[in-house]
Amino acid sequence: MTLRTCIEVLRENQMCGTNRMVPYRDSKVTHLFKNYFDGEGKVRMVVCVNPKADDYEETMLVMRFAELTQEVEVARPVDRPICSLAAGRRHRNQAFRDELSRRQEERPGGPSNTEDGSVLNQLLDSLPALPACELVDPTDEHILPRLIEVLERRHRIRQMITEQYTRTANTLKSMLQEFDGHLMAKENFIHEQRGKLGEKDKIMVNQKNEMDRLEKKSKMLEYKVKYKFSIFLSFLYH
Repeated sequence: MTLRTCIEVLRENQMCGTNRMVPYRDSKVTHLFKNYFDGEGKVRMVVCVNPKADDYEETMLVMRFAELTQEVEVARPVDRPICSLAAGRRHRNQAFRDELSRRQEERPGGPSNTEDGSVLNQLLDSLPALPACELVDPTDEHILPRLIEVLERRHRIRQMITEQYTRTANTLKSMLQEFDGHLMAKENFIHEQRGKLGEKDKIMVNQKNEMDRLEKKSKMLEYKVKYKFSIFLSFLYH
């Protein structure tokens, strides 16, 4: 039912040139795929009907709804590129990247002087090079132990880098979740404010209609007073 309401509002905006707000937030599914309905993706509808006579009315309703959706055309935006992110996440991801870049620029020395970055650079610089592995003597007892030692050191450094990467990824994930929560709260606040603004607009329209009615009534009473006063003056003169 929410999907049908959204389709009907889109069709009304398209046919009548209005700009009504589409109630995507009334259900989680329509809110999730909002960007697709705004032209940033492709939407296909699969209509399931039943040939049973008992389901004739329901089948007709479904077919009418399918016919209604064919009349809706949404222009694809040309100022925003289509990327591989899920609908509803593209602008949040871009906003998060902008905020992250801004915070990194505000830090003294930039992001490369942070503690995590210095530790990671030290680990990469301390990665030992592999020694010569050519065996010229089958009784050589130095090359293989030295190679094993170097490989063990590289393995330990690799584990440290992996742990550091995991901690950094978890930190970024928590920052993204926190930013996502703040952004969702702001969107809900804006939606509430728009609802309140719509209610105030309705009140203003009602007040304007009431003022017009009172103005017409005042003009009518003024006309009656003038008419009666003219009759009274004519009566005095005669």
